[in-house]
Amino acid sequence: MKSTMIIILGLVGTIGCSTWKAGKAPAKGSLQSGSLDAPQFYFASMNATYFGGQGRLKGELGLIISVPDKILLEVRGPGGNPVSTFACNGRTISLLELEGPRFYSGQANPISMARLLPLPVEPEIAVSLLRGQLPMPSDATSYQTKGDAQQLTGTHSTLGTIIVTRYGPNHWTWSLPDEQLHLTLKDPTKAGIFRDILIKSKSDEVRLRLSEFDASGAPPDAQLFTLQPPPGVEVLPL
Repeated sequence: MKSTMIIILGLVGTIGCSTWKAGKAPAKGSLQSGSLDAPQFYFASMNATYFGGQGRLKGELGLIISVPDKILLEVRGPGGNPVSTFACNGRTISLLELEGPRFYSGQANPISMARLLPLPVEPEIAVSLLRGQLPMPSDATSYQTKGDAQQLTGTHSTLGTIIVTRYGPNHWTWSLPDEQLHLTLKDPTKAGIFRDILIKSKSDEVRLRLSEFDASGAPPDAQLFTLQPPPGVEVLPL
């Protein structure tokens, strides 16, 4: 019995001591998440859990995306009724809050994008992430492995340093250390859309769980991603 326990403890110790080992970076494009045939658009419902300055909040989101840079996000209240709507057409971002009502608008950039989710990135990067197409470093600076896991660090022309870790086909992480942004992405659909996304930023944390997904039919009209203020409501800067 004693010798058995020693063997078990020895195995635990060996597993726990596993460390990252430097290696030769794979060919560009060979370490890629998701499907090469990811949908150009989709309609989805998500359950969201928020952790941040306002404590812990839960809710439901309606999401529509269309390549390369269009996003419509609807925050739903009790009974599925919309509380606020966020739209990005690639050039401008608008936010309509029904309480008030209040209407905000501004240029599409990382700062205004952070009003959508804690994602301080350009709209096309956010769309890529939500499609399961993780932006990869243009130039690799290091490559490490630990068991089946692979980690690639490098630079991107607009994002700076990126760290991408593949623990397996169903589990990835994607980080921008300069922005203190870290995403954990799990359980992709056949189309490569991740069902479980955890986003951690400097001050907030949001977990998104895909509940409904539809990429069939005709793509959404481009006008859908441009909001107009209600009559008589002042446009405020975003």
